[in-house]
Amino acid sequence: MTDAIIPLFCTERLDATKDFYRNHLHFRVAVEMPGYAELERGESGPRLAFMAPDGAKWPAAAGTGLIYCFQVEDADAEHTRLAKQGVTIVDEPEDKPWGERGFVAADPNGISLYFGHPLASAPETVETGDAAQ
Repeated sequence: MTDAIIPLFCTERLDATKDFYRNHLHFRVAVEMPGYAELERGESGPRLAFMAPDGAKWPAAAGTGLIYCFQVEDADAEHTRLAKQGVTIVDEPEDKPWGERGFVAADPNGISLYFGHPLASAPETVETGDAAQ
């Protein structure tokens, strides 16, 4: 079994969220049950899960403060495509100090969606190997 982390977000807008990720971000429904949808990008790509609130035990979450980051081939092209589709754009494309060009959109829950691609002059990332065990 492969270890996986699948973010699970409780939302009162389950159908709208599922449609958003399918229609705008090319996710497919991998698992669906009443009140739950797990979406996957590609055949073995990242997964995101969404579920309807269940009273006080699993209340609806606020999307603010949560960011999903997408590495794309061309952030400007992705921005143009999403803007034409009516997706809410929060921040326009710009070169970032960490060596990416990116922009921010929002999903129906207010989750920030950062789309970026590396700049040719991007600084190299250093991995420390100090992953939590």
